[in-house]
Amino acid sequence: MQAKERLLALFDDARRRLDRVPTFVQAVNPDFIQRNEDALFSDENYEYVNNPGADAALVLGFDGIFGDFPSAFTYEPVVVIDSDGKKRHINTEGRAYHDGTRFYKGGLLTSQDTLDEIRATVRPVADTRPMQATIDRGEALARRIFAVPKTGGIFSRVLLAMGYKDFALHYRKRTRFYREMIEFRAGLLRAEVEYLVAGGGKKAGALFIADDIAYKGRPMIPPDRFLSDFGVHYKEILGIARDAGIVPLLHTDGDVTDMVPAFQQVGFRGVQGWEGGCDPRATNERFPDFVVIGFGDMNEVLPFGIEARIEAHVRDLMAALKENRHFAIGPSSVVNATMPIENVRAFVRHAKALGKY
Repeated sequence: MQAKERLLALFDDARRRLDRVPTFVQAVNPDFIQRNEDALFSDENYEYVNNPGADAALVLGFDGIFGDFPSAFTYEPVVVIDSDGKKRHINTEGRAYHDGTRFYKGGLLTSQDTLDEIRATVRPVADTRPMQATIDRGEALARRIFAVPKTGGIFSRVLLAMGYKDFALHYRKRTRFYREMIEFRAGLLRAEVEYLVAGGGKKAGALFIADDIAYKGRPMIPPDRFLSDFGVHYKEILGIARDAGIVPLLHTDGDVTDMVPAFQQVGFRGVQGWEGGCDPRATNERFPDFVVIGFGDMNEVLPFGIEARIEAHVRDLMAALKENRHFAIGPSSVVNATMPIENVRAFVRHAKALGKY
């Protein structure tokens, strides 16, 4: 089977024809690529695609990876004053970063006036050619690797734009500002999904929405509040994707096992991630029709494991999840420089050998 075909088979009766469990990784980080450049890119006979992230994933043997998503809207930056008294130009994400880094410092979109100001500048992109070109590039690679379009979600974007303290206050009181922030982010996600449908349609195949509902061992919002505050928006937006023949998928950090019924209720077909102590057997038993992508241990096995331990880890995941044919194996997050390249290669090699049907 080809890579895209193998991954999409998880979502319909084609799973009966799977040749093996698919492999998937979010991304291969630049720090890993830089550390292993010679090992990854020195084969003169290899058919590289001139994209370091995709090339690294291909060389390592993954069937799928997060793909690009061109901007679906324009906006004008807004000037705010941060907690240090500095002027900041913010975009629709509304986040502050520590100077000279991409490390999150806090939220800057903290008032109704700022929200109204930036919302008034947002305009959808009418030209679908950038999206068409992105999907076409993906199709050219689909035999070898499926670059699944990926964009951000609603919950975590609201949380990080407001900042943890302000979010907690408005969340508790369900303030007008909290509700309008959700409406704002839902509107932007709707514009992105409509742009994907217009520029790619069914050819896109699937869509990942990255929305970190959990952190480490637990969700940051209970299922009932997720459904009441965010569910109506997700149900509508995912319906747009589904009606166009695009499979809606979620990426989230942490252990979201208890959130799965809520995810299913709004229309997600699967989750990529599964960290923070998730139990693969319990997940499979409780949610046999939900697609599970990931589960590879990034804390101990991939960074520090010897070959035998890596094989045993893969064997255990296959024993729990393989026969249900709703499973794609991979690291729970990205491949990064903490992982020796030999360990990543061993993980993928054993996944392909033990994942055969």
